[in-house]
Amino acid sequence: MNGIPDEPLTGDDWKTVRDKAKLVYAHNEIEWEGNYYHMPSAEVYPSLFAWDSGFHAVTLIHLAPKKE
Repeated sequence: MNGIPDEPLTGDDWKTVRDKAKLVYAHNEIEWEGNYYHMPSAEVYPSLFAWDSGFHAVTLIHLAPKKE
């Protein structure tokens, strides 16, 4: 999956997207001075940005939902 396909995404396509997103989040997560967050990009923007945190929270709820 190197680009946006012309046809609808399959279940396997969605799994690929999910797995790649998990890798990106794992690469950009940080715990510093008791705080845990995800940087927008470890190489380009190695800092905390509040608006990014909101978007990260929305996607992470789908990638790692809390199980009760």
